[in-house]
Amino acid sequence: MSQPTKKRIIPERLFPIGLIFIIDIVLTGISFALSYWICAKIFPEINEHNLIIQLPIVIAISSLIFLLIGIYRGLVRFDKLKEVYSIFNAICLANILTIIFAVVNAKLNFEENFSIPLSIILVHSVVSFGALLLARQLYKSVLIGVKDWFVVSSNSLLLHDLDSNSSEFQKVVNSLKEANKNVIDSISLSEDLKKLVTPSFLEDNVIDDILIQVSFDNQKQFFSSLEQISKLSKPVFLVGKKEGKSGKQVYLEEIKLETILAPQLNIENSTNSIKKGLSAKKILVTGAGGSIATQFIQNLANLGIESNLLLLDNSESALNHITTYCEGISKFEFVSKLGDVKDSKLLKGIFKSYKPDIVLHTAGNNNPDVLDNNIINVLKENVFATKQLADLALDNNVDSFLFCSSISAELPGTTIEVSKRLSEIYLDTLNELSKKNIFTSIRFNKVFDSENSFVSYIKWQLESGRSIDLSSYELSKIFTNRQDVANTLIYCASSAKNLGGIVNSNLGMEINTELLINLIKIYSGEEYNQFNFKSKKKKAQFMNENYSSSLENKVFQKPPIEKVVISNTKSPEEIQQIIESLCLNIVLNTESYNEIFKLIQEFKPGQWQNLYNLRTKNVNQGGIIPLR
Repeated sequence: MSQPTKKRIIPERLFPIGLIFIIDIVLTGISFALSYWICAKIFPEINEHNLIIQLPIVIAISSLIFLLIGIYRGLVRFDKLKEVYSIFNAICLANILTIIFAVVNAKLNFEENFSIPLSIILVHSVVSFGALLLARQLYKSVLIGVKDWFVVSSNSLLLHDLDSNSSEFQKVVNSLKEANKNVIDSISLSEDLKKLVTPSFLEDNVIDDILIQVSFDNQKQFFSSLEQISKLSKPVFLVGKKEGKSGKQVYLEEIKLETILAPQLNIENSTNSIKKGLSAKKILVTGAGGSIATQFIQNLANLGIESNLLLLDNSESALNHITTYCEGISKFEFVSKLGDVKDSKLLKGIFKSYKPDIVLHTAGNNNPDVLDNNIINVLKENVFATKQLADLALDNNVDSFLFCSSISAELPGTTIEVSKRLSEIYLDTLNELSKKNIFTSIRFNKVFDSENSFVSYIKWQLESGRSIDLSSYELSKIFTNRQDVANTLIYCASSAKNLGGIVNSNLGMEINTELLINLIKIYSGEEYNQFNFKSKKKKAQFMNENYSSSLENKVFQKPPIEKVVISNTKSPEEIQQIIESLCLNIVLNTESYNEIFKLIQEFKPGQWQNLYNLRTKNVNQGGIIPLR
């Protein structure tokens, strides 16, 4: 195979929008001179006016208006109708300002020879409008022609599950060629990719990116292939087919986490019942500026649901951000409170003044494990605060209390997971003691796109130049996304029949940890940024309609949740007493947390399992181990 050649890239900046501004101003000046000449032929007395004086003033006024309106950005920002409308407005305003200047000049006599007849202004309006529209069209035609000639043809490797001799395979290759994807070689996914697709192969063939074409019923093969080629640090595209106006069309989709972990829950068909369930209800949202609560509020707005919100957050910047968003939503009534869930006086005032019907508790310490050893702080944020909020909610007869928990709380391994489990236990106990099923702990899988997610932690490690030790992570994790979490919370909050207790959310997709890290490296690093504008251009050129992820995830019309039944040897009264004793220790900063082990005896291998084993050993020997 001969060495592939690549055409040179002409970056977008070589066609600056400033050039459009210069062309507009030059054409405005030329059209004014032409208008002057036309009118002079019809009205000879116009020759008495001084064109040399008038022209620079007209150009100056036009420049000012064009800059203010920004019509020079129309080539890249507006559609055709908006662009025409914008040019028309700019010319009208420029000529009106010229007339005003002429009238003021006549009164104050700034420039003795400046006097533009109305006939010239009218002719100039028509001529300049036509000239600018024609020039804009010619400019676009030339721009497209030049860029099509110079644009890079990405050298691509195609991995597929088609018959290489079939007409369907040839159609895919031809379609890719039309999208400037130069297929250098193609390999069947049934082949041994580890041996065939190597760094040296990619280098020898100047491969820019890797394309995967796979049928929807073969996702196992897709993920297996993706795990292998993601190690090669090349942008990866999924080749899909979609029904279009001219039959099936091939399109490309960059394989990022957003592609693989696309939303699975669509509750739009339940909008009416959700509106009915939330009608006239006041919702207290703790941690309102956090990623989950923010998505919850945005999804309410997107569904067009009238909402009465009480926003509580201890971060001023986060609260300002979500408050600014809510101010732009006409269907929202809201009150913002800057404060901490641990502030009992503040909470009592909120419940007394606003009497919330629903509490959505998303506040708490959810930072990556880098902060996990600060045991007292984590327990204070996640257990003490939750208990205090839940007690007040019960005393004030709320209809529903939703607590965002984690699947990992089932078998905790970190301090954060332990604190989530303790909170679940206490809330479930309140249901039993009060005989009211209002407290629901919803366990979600890890959220890949939250601010403090596992993914964010990996990105931080990469950006800070730290090495990632895969041995410290599980081989795979199930991830979900903020959109699905928020929609689940909305659906549960609107439910007429409270769930109560502990429930698992079964939304999410399992992803290999090494694949996840490789995708983060590819699409977050400088290496990908070299291809960024090129890839986006191809996508925009290749696809003519909106599309959802071509990975066929199962779509749910309501949250796939299941009740978790947990047996406990202790009575609700005993559990309440243990939690109260633990919270007292937290307030007093006492470093003995033996109450934790009275409620939780099973942990993932790691710090807490070791502490439990050590504590058990010491208790058997008559001693008590403090946790440090």
